[in-house]
Amino acid sequence: MEFTREQRQAIETGAEKALVVAGPGSGKTTVLTERLCTLLERGVPAEKILLLSFTRASSKEMEERFFRKMGIRAGRPRFSTIHALCFSLLREDLGYKKEDLVNLYEKMDWLSQYYLEKGILREEVQELLPGLIARISYFKSIGERERIAYLQKEKQEDFLALYHFYEESRKKRGKLDFEDLLLEVLRIFMEKGDLAKAWQSRFSHILVDEFQDLSLVQYEIIKALAKSPNALFVVGDEDQSIYGFRGASPGILLSFTRDYPNCERIFLSDNFRSYREIVELSKRLIGKNKERFQKKLQGRQGSGGKAKYYALATGKEEARLLLRHIEEAKEEGCPLEEMAILCRSRKQIPALLPLFMERGIPYSLTEEVQNVFQHFVGKDFLAYLRLSMNIESRGELLQILNKPYRGLLREKIQREERPFSDLKKAYRGRKEERALLLLEAQLQKMQELPVQERILYIRKDMGYEQYLESFAKKKNRDFEELQSLLEELTAMAEQTEGVEAFFRFVEKFNADCLQRQKEESGEGVRIMTYHGAKGLEFDEVFLPDCIEGIIPDGRAKTQEELEEERRSFYVALTRARKKIHIYVTKERYSKKVKPSRFIPELLGG
Repeated sequence: MEFTREQRQAIETGAEKALVVAGPGSGKTTVLTERLCTLLERGVPAEKILLLSFTRASSKEMEERFFRKMGIRAGRPRFSTIHALCFSLLREDLGYKKEDLVNLYEKMDWLSQYYLEKGILREEVQELLPGLIARISYFKSIGERERIAYLQKEKQEDFLALYHFYEESRKKRGKLDFEDLLLEVLRIFMEKGDLAKAWQSRFSHILVDEFQDLSLVQYEIIKALAKSPNALFVVGDEDQSIYGFRGASPGILLSFTRDYPNCERIFLSDNFRSYREIVELSKRLIGKNKERFQKKLQGRQGSGGKAKYYALATGKEEARLLLRHIEEAKEEGCPLEEMAILCRSRKQIPALLPLFMERGIPYSLTEEVQNVFQHFVGKDFLAYLRLSMNIESRGELLQILNKPYRGLLREKIQREERPFSDLKKAYRGRKEERALLLLEAQLQKMQELPVQERILYIRKDMGYEQYLESFAKKKNRDFEELQSLLEELTAMAEQTEGVEAFFRFVEKFNADCLQRQKEESGEGVRIMTYHGAKGLEFDEVFLPDCIEGIIPDGRAKTQEELEEERRSFYVALTRARKKIHIYVTKERYSKKVKPSRFIPELLGG
C-alpha cells in the first residue's frame, strides 16, 4: 500500500511525543494500525503498547484491523477505552469489583427519591431521568471554572441540590460511577506514590485515537501515564471536536503543543473520501472558526462531487422532496445503505418515518430515538384520537379526564363504570354534565378533521397546550421541552394520510423503537444524528432542517458554543463522498424560520 509523505512520517516517527492532526478521510485508522505494526517491528514488546479509543466499538474495530493484518503471533497490544483501562487498573491493584460501580437503575432510583421527597412521583419525572444523569456526568467531568459557568445558566437553580443528593447517595453506598473511576485514578497519579509509578511502567508506548474527544480529566490521566520516557502518539482533529456536552474541547488538542513543546506535529491534510467540491465546501465552513489549526485540506478523489440546496415552504414539502431524492438516487444505482439522512437532533427523526412507511422504503435507525408515544403527552393524544373514534372507550376517557381541567372527579367516574351516554344522564343538571357535553361536542368536531388538524385542535382549541404549560409551572418542568413533544406529534401527523394510517404508523414506530435501536447492520437508508455519523461515510448525504434554531442549536449563544455547532455541521458535510443535499424551510411547526447562518458560509460569504 502506498502512503503519502505525511502518512509515512506519522507511521515511522521516532519522536517521544507526536501529535497527528488528521482531517476527514485522511486514513487515520490505517495510520494507527501501521504505527502499531512499526513499533512491533522495531522490537517493542506487544504488552508494552496501549491503544486508547473513544468508544468500545472503535476499540474493537482497531483490534480487529490489527489482527487481520498481523495475526495473533505478533503478540497482543492492549486495546481499550479510557474508562475500561481505569477500571482494570483499580480492579487489579485495589480490588475493585463490578459490584462497586453504580448501574443505571440505581442512579434513576436515587434521583427519583430526590423528587419523591419534594412530593413529585416517579412517573412524573421518569422521562427526565436519563437527561439528568447525563448532566451530572458532564458536571463531574469539567473543571471548576466551567462548573461555575454551567450553574449560572438559566434553569440550573435546582441542579446543584440534585447533584449533592446524588453524590451523597453514591458515597453512602460506597459506589463509583464512570466519572469517579477517572477521578480516582487521577488522584492516585497526583499523589505520585509507588502505585502511580507501577502504572506508568506498564506501557512504554501509548497511542490515542480521537484525541479531540477527550475531557480534561481524561487528558490529565493520559499525560500521567505517558510521563517521560514513555512515548505518546495522539491522533485527532480539533475541527471534529463535537462532544462539548461530555466535557470535550478542541482546546485540549490545541494545548498538546504547549504541554509538549518539543513534540513532532504532523498534518494529514489529504482527503481520500470526498470529491474535491465537497472538500472545498466544507473547508469554507470550518475556516470561519477561530479555535483551530490552519490546514491545507485537499480532496484526492478528483472532481465530480455535487452539493445541492433546496428551499421549501413547509416541513411536509421538505420531507416529501427528500424521499423523492432518495428514490431517484436508488434508480440511478446508489444502494440505500450508501445513503444517510443526518439530523442535528434525535427529535427530528420521528417526523421523517411516516413517509418511509408509506413509500415502503427500508430504513435503519442506529441510535436510540425517544418514543413520544410512550411519554404521557403522546399517550394523551392517542387517547383523544381514539375517543374521537369511539367515545365509549373508558380507558381513554380516564387518561384525558382533566387534561385540561374539567372538574370531573376521576375516582367518581371510575366507580360509576358506565358508558359515556349513561354518565351524562347520571350527572344531568350538574356542572359535570356541562363538562361532558362540551367534551362530546369537541370529540364530534374532531371527526370532521384530518389527523394533523385533530392534533392542532387538541392543542389549541381544546386547551391541552395551555394545560401543559400550567402543569410545567406546577411541577417545575421545562415547558419548552414538553412543547417540543407537541411539535413532534404535529410533524408526524402532518406526514400521515388519515387517522387509521397514523395509528398504523404508531404501531410500527413502537416496534422499531423496541427492535431496531442500536442495530449496526440494518438494511436501508441510515437515519442518524450528526454525532452518530461520526467516523462513517456514505455516497450521498441528506441534511434536513438546516435552519436557525436547529443548526446552530437555538441554545448556542457564545462564540465557543457556536463554533462547536459549526464543527457539528462540518462533521455532517464531511460524511459525504459524492453528493450532499441541503434542505431549508420557510416555516416549521407553523412558525416562520430562517436558513441557517452557516449556509452563506458554505458559499464563501
